[in-house]
Amino acid sequence: MALVALLAVTACGGDGEEATHPLLDETSPADQPTPTLTDTVTNPAPQSIETGFPQECGQVIRSVDVANIVAAPMPGTRRIYQNDFPAESGRLERLTCSYGTEAAEEGDDGDNGEAREQPVVEIAISSYVDSAAATTRVEDTVGSARIRGEDVEETEIGGQTVFVLPGEDTTSYVFGVQERTYVVTLSREVVPEPAEQVVLVSLVEELLGTSDTS
Repeated sequence: MALVALLAVTACGGDGEEATHPLLDETSPADQPTPTLTDTVTNPAPQSIETGFPQECGQVIRSVDVANIVAAPMPGTRRIYQNDFPAESGRLERLTCSYGTEAAEEGDDGDNGEAREQPVVEIAISSYVDSAAATTRVEDTVGSARIRGEDVEETEIGGQTVFVLPGEDTTSYVFGVQERTYVVTLSREVVPEPAEQVVLVSLVEELLGTSDTS
């Protein structure tokens, strides 16, 4: 992948040391060790965007797949499902999945019960009455970020326009597909900065079903 190759060449830390992360390497993901994780929910097969709205996080992306993409322990998961929105909002359902909700300490089993202030990865999916309502929601989110002075960027992943919203402690990728909106958020300082973009792109590709698993 050209993006991975580019970041592999340019990835270096502020102290001059080369940043390391499996997604910045040329080796196949199959050659990488599988991180340990604690999964508090079942992991059914991911659900296609074209099918019915998911109610379980395992239907969106399995926590083991998130852990493999981030290449870090992913202890703790959290699911919030809502379907009681005001009719005027145009929103029908929302599923928020948080991965890596507990702090992992070196040498422990990843289940020490200490909650993280910000999960490692959070994926929020909402469905709307129609694609126009979903598009409006994305535009409102991006517009609000620009009003706050955030340097919003625009990219394309899997044929979809994706907006990059950089925050102080997180980076979010926001996009819409038909009647749904997606917000994929990665906590900063979890992976080396040069790898953040690769991790987020990989998560979006996994959601869109366009990831290269070869």
